[in-house]
Amino acid sequence: MFTYAASNWWWEETSPLKLLEAVKKIGFSAIEVLDWTDYNLEELAEASQKTGVKFSAILASSKNPERAKLLDNRKGIVCWEVESEYVQAMQETIDAAKVLGINTIVTTTGNTLPNYPRTAQKDCIVQALSSVAPLLEKANMTAVLEPLNTTDHPGYFLQRTEEAADIINRVKSSHVKILYDVYHQQISEGNLISTIQKYAPMIGHYHIADVPGRNQPGTGEINYKNVLKAIRETGYSGYVTFECAATEPLEIVSQKMWDLLKD
Repeated sequence: MFTYAASNWWWEETSPLKLLEAVKKIGFSAIEVLDWTDYNLEELAEASQKTGVKFSAILASSKNPERAKLLDNRKGIVCWEVESEYVQAMQETIDAAKVLGINTIVTTTGNTLPNYPRTAQKDCIVQALSSVAPLLEKANMTAVLEPLNTTDHPGYFLQRTEEAADIINRVKSSHVKILYDVYHQQISEGNLISTIQKYAPMIGHYHIADVPGRNQPGTGEINYKNVLKAIRETGYSGYVTFECAATEPLEIVSQKMWDLLKD
């Protein structure tokens, strides 16, 4: 059975202990804090120990501002020259994940390069992920590659699950999988349940939000009861993270979500 994780979008609280206490108060046992570079990791780890609230995933990044900039959507691993910086950033992120007790690292491709063959950019992504796979294997962690929709992220390289799966197959490591974001994939390709069923063995993490608006499930067009039932039936046992905004006070939103999403 999978575990739901809250989104740190819901709070402006910067004190790790107060943040995790707030997470626990509305019924969650985990939270996703992607940008680990904004936090004191030791304080987060201590707060986790005190509250029992765990962390679902972090984003591959770096405390080095120039290295971090290379890995955002303005460049990313579609470029050959970024590979060595990516390897260093992944090692930094693995070290951060160890402090926080995290096993999953989110990674993105960056934006499509103009006037450069798409196949060559895809080769770069495969090579970059292949280069970090031994680090992940040694740490017993998994990198999850995220397709995004290009309405919210204009120019982003990787949009469809099928192409993400092709990349993962070429990397040939059980420690590199797909992050299936239901919100993004509803916009990019639809066919949510059949896609989840088809690629279930390759999916290592889920994000959820409703369409339109990227608000909490139950506010839009996605039938989350059926989608989550499909995820459950695949045997997935990781985290499903609410990467969404909330349209009402969290105490109300969380109760409505628990009522909507219960088995």
